[in-house]
Amino acid sequence: MTTSGIELLLHSADPEIAAQVRRRVAETRDAAPPPATEPRVDWPVLAAKHLAHPLTAPECAALVARRDCPRDAALVLVAALAPGRRTHATDALEAALRRGILTPRDVLWEARPGWSAMRTVEHYASVRDGELLAPVDRLLDELAELLPGNGGSPRDAELSEDDAVAAWLWLITHAPTYSGTFPELCARAVEEGLTRDPGKPLALQEHALPRVQGLTQEPWRAHTPAGMLGRAQPSIVDRVVAFLPVYAISGIIEHRRLPPHVAVPVIRHRPDLAGPVAGRIRRTPEAVAEILALHLPHVHGGLLYYAPDIAGAHRVHLATRINAPDRVRLASFDRQRMRHLAEAEDPADPVALRCALAVYGHHPDLIREALRLHQERLGTAGILRGLLSLWQCRGRTALLDPRVSRLLTGECADIAQAALRSPLGYRRLRAALAEHEAPLALAAAIRRTPRQAYRPFPASFWPVLIDEHARDPLPKAAARILALNPDAPAAFSLGVCTADPDAAPALARRSGAHAQAALRHHPLPPPEPFRRPDRGDPDAPWYVRELTHKTITLGEFADLAFPAQRLLQAIDAFAPYFPDGAAEARDHLTARADTTLGTDPEAWVIAARILPDFPGTFPELVTTAAAAAYHA
Repeated sequence: MTTSGIELLLHSADPEIAAQVRRRVAETRDAAPPPATEPRVDWPVLAAKHLAHPLTAPECAALVARRDCPRDAALVLVAALAPGRRTHATDALEAALRRGILTPRDVLWEARPGWSAMRTVEHYASVRDGELLAPVDRLLDELAELLPGNGGSPRDAELSEDDAVAAWLWLITHAPTYSGTFPELCARAVEEGLTRDPGKPLALQEHALPRVQGLTQEPWRAHTPAGMLGRAQPSIVDRVVAFLPVYAISGIIEHRRLPPHVAVPVIRHRPDLAGPVAGRIRRTPEAVAEILALHLPHVHGGLLYYAPDIAGAHRVHLATRINAPDRVRLASFDRQRMRHLAEAEDPADPVALRCALAVYGHHPDLIREALRLHQERLGTAGILRGLLSLWQCRGRTALLDPRVSRLLTGECADIAQAALRSPLGYRRLRAALAEHEAPLALAAAIRRTPRQAYRPFPASFWPVLIDEHARDPLPKAAARILALNPDAPAAFSLGVCTADPDAAPALARRSGAHAQAALRHHPLPPPEPFRRPDRGDPDAPWYVRELTHKTITLGEFADLAFPAQRLLQAIDAFAPYFPDGAAEARDHLTARADTTLGTDPEAWVIAARILPDFPGTFPELVTTAAAAAYHA
């Protein structure tokens, strides 16, 4: 049993009762080893020297980890960037958060230099696929209200759009060397915008950017404004991007999860970078729709390579069809790249899955690759869809091509031969496809081969699927793929979320009901401290995201999550980067424990003793302990 669990349990207990419980369960708070004899440090002097000549990341982390390091010194040590570094080291920040001497809010609002502090927090909070830890992302949204043009101060309201653009241009070039806090930096930028000379044209003062060996490229990558530009007003972003030099655009491209109002201006001003920018677009249906509306081949190619789901890949392939309202053919480079990537050995590789959907488009080379490599995934319906697409874009002779005919066997070969022999061959092929794409036929095919569930479905499919699944449950693998389909009805995905612990974390974001089902029916995984990006592929537990976005409340999390000890450990694990949530959850738990266990020492002792092996929720734990003490 972890000490933190006991201390949380005893938080609302009378001090004498708490002392009795600790003695009787033979566990006390882990005493920290006496600090090694270390030379005294003049912390204000050290902080000033660090601002002038930054120490290395390991030195900063070691200093912040010292028990005598004060908060003011830590605010400086976590932020300053040593010359020549491309990224901000997060060792010192992690040490400060672990000690509890600082919170992310403290660093963002009070640390100096402010821009470096913000970039350090961004770098620390980066998780899988370029997302940010949800609690930190919300803090950055709040901080961004101070940016020029966002109306975060009375003076900001006086800015015209030209003034706001001028303030942003000043901020971009001076932020890396500004020594004050982030709020002070934004206030200074607003003043620069208000006091500019209206008669002078707007310009980016590149000479103000820090340099390494005479170049600004490397410092720019460390100080890129991409994250904060994504939180600025779209009209301002559009104009600011037009002033950025090439190397600055490259720095922005390195930032994942770009919002459309940053990506679209970048593509407009640098069309040659459309593919990489589209590949880093924020993965939401609205963002994908906005980027596809540009109707640019390299945008579609980049998005297809990084397509987030079935719907995104399907839309890209549909746009290549001859009868599409705004047809966008993929560039030869993107088609060649997809053909090579389609050879992926891993059958679950997401690129291979997106290649299989080429049967819905009108690129014959991609369709042939899909028929050659993914027949099992496509099934009869998918193969016939590919044959119909080939006929539509190349005519009857496309099916006579040896590169196609030699791939066909069994029923598909028979249907193709019958269509080729008939004067109404196209109609016969469409009729055969309609038969195999009927909802019952698709459900039966997916039951036989779960991999065929990765495809778009008509709306009429889902009611039939739900009935079939209720009559005879589908294989777990098939149900999981179908539930993750963005078009899956809640009635189906909720059932899968309840039954499948592997699918539950991804499905939890759909609604509060899904998140509650994931908590009610599946135990929490063993919590781990959040890993820094340089320790591999960092990620955070799914419930942190849902708590931040209020898909579930902290009270629901505290009452529904189990087992109880993992709940307490989970709160301790996310406390460094989500302190407000941890405090609210702890208050909820301690109030419940105090109400149920009261001042009975025996009940508290029983609760502490059964905690390590108790399988239920925290309310069940304290209720069980109270009942056991009553009957003792």
